[in-house]
Amino acid sequence: MGLAWLKKAAAKIEGKRNSIFTYPVNKQQAYIAHFPEPKDQLERSYFQYCCQMKLSGKLMHWLLNLAALPMSLALLLKYSRKHVAASDCKTDCLFIRYDLPENIVPDSLRQRYPEMLSIQTLGNCLDREDIAFLKTIFKRYPFSWLFWLKMTIKVSQYSDAIKKHSPGSIISCDEYSFTSSAITAYCHTKGIKRINVMHGEKLYDMHDAFSKYDEFFVWDQAYVDLLVSLRSDADQFVIERPQSLHIINDGHIEKKYDYTYYLTEETDAELEIIAGKLKELQSKGLRISVRPHPRFSDMRRVTAYFSFANIENGKIITIEESLLQTGAAIALHSTVLYQAVSNSIPIVIDDIRNRSHFEKLKELRYVCLHKQHKLLSEITGETQ
Repeated sequence: MGLAWLKKAAAKIEGKRNSIFTYPVNKQQAYIAHFPEPKDQLERSYFQYCCQMKLSGKLMHWLLNLAALPMSLALLLKYSRKHVAASDCKTDCLFIRYDLPENIVPDSLRQRYPEMLSIQTLGNCLDREDIAFLKTIFKRYPFSWLFWLKMTIKVSQYSDAIKKHSPGSIISCDEYSFTSSAITAYCHTKGIKRINVMHGEKLYDMHDAFSKYDEFFVWDQAYVDLLVSLRSDADQFVIERPQSLHIINDGHIEKKYDYTYYLTEETDAELEIIAGKLKELQSKGLRISVRPHPRFSDMRRVTAYFSFANIENGKIITIEESLLQTGAAIALHSTVLYQAVSNSIPIVIDDIRNRSHFEKLKELRYVCLHKQHKLLSEITGETQ
């Protein structure tokens, strides 16, 4: 078993986040509640790790944990042999954004850190101080080998970035990672402040439980309440909407469509239902567009089911342009609906394609259910 296999398996766990629609909310609540108050940041990360493994299932957890032991030891040795010279150039703030846009960082942070450096890729190295930090984790959780592995990788990445850029603060977008709180503690050993920014929709999902940063920027008080109910630290939150949620309309984009459906991870059966309802709307003279998801949508399937509609090319048309050219945005649950609401663009929540998932959204505390919206059954004239 290699690291590539482990990454694929971990991706499957990430995919199983759809388990939030099948894993009972009351069981999540009970599991989160059974933990004592975390005594420090490391324990917060460990509790979050336990929550994620609970969602992944015992068999997958066992397989991943078993594979992680030799890999964690191999990487520990590999990364400790790498040496990165400390830089003399100090960066006031480093934004580790991976593939996310820079405009998800709120304006107040941009004003605080006018020379913020944004990076997408990270190297790996471990020095003696890093090894000492990791030993603390190894001793405390001797049989949680997957926990070791992820912490080894994450510490090595942050160690490399810190040596190269000497930041005073680091901005991340990783509350979903069980390493999040422990890396905050690691940054504190270097005298570095750690800040997290929200970048996508949140539901009641213990994948995100227990996270802790120096500051955590979220879009709405409803997200504060949601994350606190998941036992994230209550004192870290700052409410501010970033530029990514604000669409500048200079008037050159006209409304081309009455409705645009924003796809996510639909099954064939769900795509067939969606296509049927959109055809009904089109038969009434309404203009229909469909936007495939950049990662999850299979374009062959999308083209087959929605040949009657405009299919947007996400590589050419930005999400902002897409919203500006539609009369209303439709989805079951999606960040794009919150973005639409934030710009006074009407939204339609799909209560037809998967009725059980729609009903579950109420339990999962979907924020847009409490914003002004219509249901797809209303505009198609269907009685649920």
